[in-house]
Amino acid sequence: PAGVANLLLAARDGAALAARLYADSSADALPTLLYLHGGGFMFRTPLTHAGLAARLCDALDARAFVARYRLAPEHPLPAAHDDCVGAYRQLLALGIAADRIVLSGISAGGGMVLGVLMALRDAGLTTPDVVSVHRRLAEARDAGAKSIALEVSSHALDQERVAAVR
Repeated sequence: PAGVANLLLAARDGAALAARLYADSSADALPTLLYLHGGGFMFRTPLTHAGLAARLCDALDARAFVARYRLAPEHPLPAAHDDCVGAYRQLLALGIAADRIVLSGISAGGGMVLGVLMALRDAGLTTPDVVSVHRRLAEARDAGAKSIALEVSSHALDQERVAAVR
């Protein structure tokens, strides 16, 4: 993607959280990848995952929204979880329909994706049509963009599959 916008999101408790939107000039028509970074809930930031998010964005012909979530031990659970649910809610508040959101995460971010799905279900909110969970950054980093796109496609869960695991 050509452009990067830095955003501030408000967490449920009022904390300001940084986020980055990677998009080109035609981004409004594209699906939005909500990417949750890995790092064991204790380190990493959206910047450390910017390259992977940008490659996924290009491979999927989507814009990427990479949210920072608060990290342990300074911010114990449920801070990170609440921040990620809040990022999804922010996308909805911006007018992005759930069926245009791809929820993706790697490592700890992948676990966060599953927690976000449960929170959305429990809140009665519409879940995204596509979900992608990755085990380790090295596997995705070593693959080319086309391989990443295939990995995302092969691990994506459609609405029917998400409903089946509820």
